[in-house]
Amino acid sequence: MSADKRKFWPAAVLLVVFALVAGSGFASALSIAGKAARVAGGRAYCLQVGERTGYRPVLGLIDLARFTTGSPHALRYHAVLAVQEPGDWRLYNWSYRSWDWDPLPAVPTLRCVPRARYADRLTWRRDRAAVAQPRDYFARLGTKSYVVPAGFRALADADDPASLYFDARGGEFEKPHANEQAPGPGYWRVGVEFRSRLWIESLVEGKPALALTASPPPPTGSPATYVARDGQGQVRTVILCSRASALNPAPCQHWFYADDAMWSFRQTVADLPNWERLEANLRRRVGSFEAAGARCEAGVC
Repeated sequence: MSADKRKFWPAAVLLVVFALVAGSGFASALSIAGKAARVAGGRAYCLQVGERTGYRPVLGLIDLARFTTGSPHALRYHAVLAVQEPGDWRLYNWSYRSWDWDPLPAVPTLRCVPRARYADRLTWRRDRAAVAQPRDYFARLGTKSYVVPAGFRALADADDPASLYFDARGGEFEKPHANEQAPGPGYWRVGVEFRSRLWIESLVEGKPALALTASPPPPTGSPATYVARDGQGQVRTVILCSRASALNPAPCQHWFYADDAMWSFRQTVADLPNWERLEANLRRRVGSFEAAGARCEAGVC
């Protein structure tokens, strides 16, 4: 072999290896997209992949290539297929082991918008214009589905898919004004998480606390802890109040346990006597987001 050929040989090998890897990745993307359409069976569907900060919609076939669908930090699924059912979604995880879409035993946050023939509009280039972005936010908590209007700025904790956080304003937990950002007046950053009751018990373990009644006493220190218990003596509500300031006009963090979930929001000291009404209002507001039986068009309810 001549010296010129020996110099060319390593570059040729690298070129062949690159072509094989790229070809395998592109072939896998076409296979994943095709199997997704088969599972959807003509129903509206969408695809999403994971990043370090959460999930995002598939914007191009390149997102489904084998070298781009690795499982990111803190996420459990390579890619997620959401197929729209009447008033609900059926979700699947892409498995390289079975090389197919497997039903999900747990439900991640849904970031994509199901629609008919979703993959048909995808090209190899990522194109946000080709994929409708969600106007509203979809979440699954336990056995229930929720669609939160976009104005509430809802999201989930990337490390805890079974959670829902959103912005709300006032004791009725209304949608905040478009130009408002936390912190601000009223109640900001509402949370619903599936935590054990032991977690709320741990908030007051070994700490002096004031009783929550219809007329709770004003805080005597900072922070001040208020507790309410249910008929079995278990902690049901904890409110921790610090000093109010211009940067913290709602200095009380309110937690309560109901419906096998932990609920939380911020409130003012002045609204301590209204603690039960506020809890009922929040549960009613989240209940208004329930999607069971909702009519969905273009994947948006």
